[in-house]
Amino acid sequence: MIGSGLLIVTWRFEFASFGSYHYPLFIYAGLCHVFCSSISMLLIKLRSPDFNSQLTIQVVIDIVFISIMLFASGGLQSGLGVLLLVSLAAAGLISRGRLALFFAAIATISLLLQETYSLFTIDFYSAQYLHAGLLSMAYFAVAWLAYQLAKHILASEQLAEERGIDLKNMAQVNQLVIQDIQEGVLVVDKDGNIRQRNTYAEKLLDMKPSSGKTELLRLSDYVPEITDRLASWQGGSNISFDLLRLAHSNALVRTRFLSIQGNFRNGVVIFLEDMGRIQAQLQQLKLAALGRLTANIAHEIRNPLSAINHAAELLEEEQLDNNTNPRLVRIICDNTQRLNKIVQDVLQLNRRNISKFEIIEIHEFIKKFLEEFCHTEKINTNVFILDGSKNYLISFDRGHLNQISGIYAGMHGDIAVSKVAVFTSNFLQRQMKIMFF
Repeated sequence: MIGSGLLIVTWRFEFASFGSYHYPLFIYAGLCHVFCSSISMLLIKLRSPDFNSQLTIQVVIDIVFISIMLFASGGLQSGLGVLLLVSLAAAGLISRGRLALFFAAIATISLLLQETYSLFTIDFYSAQYLHAGLLSMAYFAVAWLAYQLAKHILASEQLAEERGIDLKNMAQVNQLVIQDIQEGVLVVDKDGNIRQRNTYAEKLLDMKPSSGKTELLRLSDYVPEITDRLASWQGGSNISFDLLRLAHSNALVRTRFLSIQGNFRNGVVIFLEDMGRIQAQLQQLKLAALGRLTANIAHEIRNPLSAINHAAELLEEEQLDNNTNPRLVRIICDNTQRLNKIVQDVLQLNRRNISKFEIIEIHEFIKKFLEEFCHTEKINTNVFILDGSKNYLISFDRGHLNQISGIYAGMHGDIAVSKVAVFTSNFLQRQMKIMFF
């Protein structure tokens, strides 16, 4: 651009100072300068040779041809020496200051050689070494300033790169936190478009998982019930809302709104708190507390039962001396054992042991149960009629089935024992119905 500008100004406007000493040499030097600059642009496109070599060649071309045009124009009085300041400043910035002072030294040597050559070749020419010295000082000053500015730019660039990495890491951490949070998050802009959402919000609102490009969905088109609440909240931010039942997933949620940068015109963050999950957690806490309570009660019941059973055994040992009725002592022992078994069964329910299912022939199981039951209760087996024409198979845990049958067999005697047995057997009966074929 500089070479073309000089040629056009000299050819069209015939400036007296440009090419005043040797006009053809000035024109040829300008044309060669434009041609070499065009070749340099082509080499930049081709990325050959390396960066420092291209920069050195281009700056040397500028210095040589501008010095020739300076000589053809009669020396420093033409003012063309100032053009080298542009090349030196640009070279200093582009090279990050590494070659700026070297280029200033070349320009200074070229300027002094041109003045010396003009002194010996041009008649009546007075060398302007003072002017050349000042201009050379300007070359070095510009080169040094470019060097300092390049250092500052390099430090700023490195700092910006480090801050960019930090911001990128922070954005990734924020994204991980938002995605992993057990709460639905929607980021809505001022126009009502959903800009960002996390996985839990997609689950609650039954949305398709977002791809690399986040789809722009209008909140009013997709979740109108939340849009109404958002409009009410924007009218008065102190409004407290009731729980909301979502139509998409039938989930019960609590909505919270938070404006971005303290102004909802910049966008709003909507939090959807899943009350079903919270209720499930509360239920788990209640069950855990109930389990601990059951264990404590069972421990307190077992202590007096042990004392009663021990006392009954002592009475049984002394029954011959005291003429005590052995049947009454036996009743005490049997009922304490039944109560202890009930407590043990309740504790087994609280522990939730893993069931081991197996195929059981129900006819054979009932037959053995009746034999044991009649033998224990002193009942004639003829009072029961067992139809063995059909033999059904069930998939059940044999230990749990024995517990159920034992509880049904013990449902007689004291009222308190019956209540505990009925409660436990009904619970187990419901579990058994689920597991039947």
